[in-house]
Amino acid sequence: MQQLSIAASEDDVSALYRVISNNPDLLECIDQKPFNNTPLHIAAETGRTRFALEIMSLKPSLGRVLNHDGFSPLDLALRNGHRETVRRLVRFAPELIRIQGRERITPLHYAAEVEEIDFLAEFLMKCPASIEDVTLCCETALHIAVKNGKLRAFKVLFGWLKRTNNRREILNWGDEDGNTVLHVAASTNQTEVAKLLVKYVNVNAKNHEGLTALDISNTKPPIQVNARMKKILLRAGASKASRLHQLPTLAEMLGSPEALIEKIFQFNAYLDEGLSGEMRNSMLAAAILIATSAYQSVLSPPGGVHQGDTNTSNQPAVEPGEVVMRATKFYPFLLGNSLAFGASLGIVFLLLPTTGYGVLHISLVLLMLGYIDSALTISPATPTAVCFVFAGFLLFTLIVAVRMVWKLLQRFPSASWETIGSVYFPNRD
Repeated sequence: MQQLSIAASEDDVSALYRVISNNPDLLECIDQKPFNNTPLHIAAETGRTRFALEIMSLKPSLGRVLNHDGFSPLDLALRNGHRETVRRLVRFAPELIRIQGRERITPLHYAAEVEEIDFLAEFLMKCPASIEDVTLCCETALHIAVKNGKLRAFKVLFGWLKRTNNRREILNWGDEDGNTVLHVAASTNQTEVAKLLVKYVNVNAKNHEGLTALDISNTKPPIQVNARMKKILLRAGASKASRLHQLPTLAEMLGSPEALIEKIFQFNAYLDEGLSGEMRNSMLAAAILIATSAYQSVLSPPGGVHQGDTNTSNQPAVEPGEVVMRATKFYPFLLGNSLAFGASLGIVFLLLPTTGYGVLHISLVLLMLGYIDSALTISPATPTAVCFVFAGFLLFTLIVAVRMVWKLLQRFPSASWETIGSVYFPNRD
C-alpha cells in the first residue's frame, strides 16, 4: 500500500504495475476496506490524472469509495482545483457525479456552492439525473446555490431545467424544513431568483411551519423588508397562509370515499406507470383502427349521398353531398360515429408521450376538425346534426383537457391539489 501511495503521488503508472505484479490481489483488498484513503484518492487529490485514470480502468469501483473524511476521489479533485483530473474522471465514469460523500453532498452540490458554473453545466450534461440528488438536509443543488447567494450557479441550474424540460417539479421540492427554493429566495431577499421562479413553481407552497414565501417575506424586520420582493410575489398570485383554503390532511383524505377527481388521477397514473409497452401498443392500434373506421364512415355513409342530379319537381331541394339515409336513422348513426371518433382520437392523444410529439398532437386536432367539416357536409342543415357532430369534438376535448391538466399538475403542482398530489406524485417532494 505504501508503494502504491508513493506511485500515486508521483504519477508513476509503471510503478503501479510493478506493485500489482508482486501482489495481484492488492486492488481488490483495498476496495474491500470501508472509508479508505486509496491510491485513487491520493492521485485525485494531487492532480495525478494519468495515474487516477489507470486505477479507474483497473478497478472502477474504487471511484465510489469514500475516504476517512467522507470524500470520493472526484470530490477531492474538485475541491483541490484539479480541473483536468475532474474532467477526465467524469468523461471516464459520469456516474461518479452522483457519489454522495459526507452529509450526502455530491460534486454537483459542491459545484453549486462554490459557483463552478462550467463544471455545473458539464455535470448536468454528462449525468442529468444528478439534479435529483439531495443532501442530508434534503437540499437540492438549487437550494444550495440560492442559500449561498450564488446567482450565476442558480441560473445555470434553472436554465438547464427549463431548456431540457427535465424534472421541473424539482423546483417545488422542499428541504428538511419544507422550504422550497422560492422560500429561500424570499428569506434572503433575492429578487432576481424569485422573478425567475414564480412562473414555474407553486407560489403558495407552505413549509413545515405552515408559512408561504409571502409570509416569510413579511416576517423580516420592517427595515429589512424588500418591497420589490413582495411586489413580485403578489403579482404572481402569492397569498399569506392564513388566506389559503384549509386542505384536508392526508389521513382525512385517505379515510374518505374516493372523489371523481381521484379516479381521474388514478387513470392517468395508470397510463403513465401501469401500462406495459405491449399493452400501450395494442391500445394504440385498436384506437387507430376505430378512428379510421369512423372517419371512413363519414366519407362513405350507409346508403351514400345525393349526387345533385336526382332531384325532380316532386321532391324537395336536396343539397349535393347530403346523405340519402332518412334523418331518423341518420342521427343515431351520426351521434355514435362522432363519439367513437372523438373517443378513439382522444385515446391516441393519451397514449402518445407529451414531449417530443407536438407535431402529432397538432395533427390529431386538425384531423378532428377535418372530421367535423366532413360530417357537417353530409348532414342535413339542422341544429340536431350540428349538436351530434360536436358531441364527438367535446368528448375529444374533454379527454385532452384532463390529460393536459394532469401533466401540468405533475410539473407545477398547485397548493389546491397538495394532499391528493402527495399520493399520486410521491416523488415530487
